[in-house]
Amino acid sequence: MKKLIRTILITLLVSVFAFGIVGCNDQNASSGSEKGLILKRYENEDFYTVYDYVDDGKTSSLTITSPDELPIGRIAENAFDGVNSLTELVIPNTVTEIGKGAFKNMKNLNKLTVPFIGLNATADAYFNQTQSGLDKAVDATRTISHFFGEEEYVGGVMVTNNYNKDGSTSVYLPATLNTITLNNASEYAIPMYAFSGVINLGTVNLSDNITAIGVSAFEGCLGLANVKIPASVKTIYDSAFSGCTNLGNLTFADNQTVDTFGDKAFYGIALKNFTVPASVTTLGEMCFANSNLRVVNLSNVTKIGWACFANCEKLNTISAVNSVELSHYAFYKCKQLTDTGIANLTYTNGDFAFIDSGVTA
Repeated sequence: MKKLIRTILITLLVSVFAFGIVGCNDQNASSGSEKGLILKRYENEDFYTVYDYVDDGKTSSLTITSPDELPIGRIAENAFDGVNSLTELVIPNTVTEIGKGAFKNMKNLNKLTVPFIGLNATADAYFNQTQSGLDKAVDATRTISHFFGEEEYVGGVMVTNNYNKDGSTSVYLPATLNTITLNNASEYAIPMYAFSGVINLGTVNLSDNITAIGVSAFEGCLGLANVKIPASVKTIYDSAFSGCTNLGNLTFADNQTVDTFGDKAFYGIALKNFTVPASVTTLGEMCFANSNLRVVNLSNVTKIGWACFANCEKLNTISAVNSVELSHYAFYKCKQLTDTGIANLTYTNGDFAFIDSGVTA
């Protein structure tokens, strides 16, 4: 009997010891008493992963920093799930991967700073830009929806985020989310459809390393009111800000190098007065169509695409430095425009540029 009891006790001790080992190796290091960030350094990795955040109920602004010389390299899936006290969160630009749903159910989040949008920084700015690879963020993993969740919650607002021309996903973002700041460590092109359909986004701050704004990157961002384009941007692709009907403050940094405004790039925006950067010579088709423009300085533009300013019914003043080639319907239905303001005009495929406008061409 004593031998049997001893055997049972030994078995129990071994089981308890084994359970303790499993508990220590469980990456969720929250013990119930810890508050704040929970970091984990995985085997063979020379950086920390933010595995979890235990809400302390009082911290409103958090800038994630490393406790030592090792960088923060990853944000785990669901790391900030349900954290309600944070209104501002800054992710360092040493992070190279952000897990799915990392910021879901954060119902009071107002400002978010990230080094890229989606799973990682490798995503195309336009269709078929590169070959797809295993490390490339594709479809929904290249958009802001990757950060959040699909489950409804109190304090969340549902948005339909397109991730390509044929697909979309419904995602719940904090209704309080107003400002996104991109603070990338190196050159970065904002992916196509990155913010598409995020109706509550009000301000976007872009870093000096951003080289391009992808196809439909901000399309349908109805609340977007403030954007400053850094000098590093070379290309603004098709429909980048299309349908941003509240975008009334669009500015460009000095020494601007942007050379392309794609088709419908600023379709329907609220901007009233605009000077095209001197580096831009061509405006794409329907580039500013249906917008709220009153005054446009074309600067060094030499070619204006089809229906570029069509239905800009309040446009009354345009000016240009150079001779300008106009395509069909360039100023269609610009009824308040009575003078072209351009000394030397040429026409592509006929002279219908000012049809149904106030100009007699």
